[in-house]
Amino acid sequence: MKKIELKFYTSTSQRYKHKPLHEWLIEEARKLGISKGTAIKGAAGFGKHGELLEEHFFETGSEAPIEIHLIVDNKQEQDLINALKENKIKVYYSKVMIEESQT
Repeated sequence: MKKIELKFYTSTSQRYKHKPLHEWLIEEARKLGISKGTAIKGAAGFGKHGELLEEHFFETGSEAPIEIHLIVDNKQEQDLINALKENKIKVYYSKVMIEESQT
């Protein structure tokens, strides 16, 4: 069965309505009936301006990269992209066609 993997790229400091963006994305995905999703915090990365993103154990102001992976069908993808547009949220994402094994 063909599905779509949406992978969003954000950081621990990116927020929407005083909430971390990765939390908003996961909650919105669940509201839309998307049943498979994961948020993964990275050890280090860099943003579009080349700034280093890494979290330090004792540093409270640090930020780390986060990837949100969602497995969706065509309608769920469109619903989520529309929600991002309606809320004027700018976030990078990638889209890959995937297949689910038939067992």
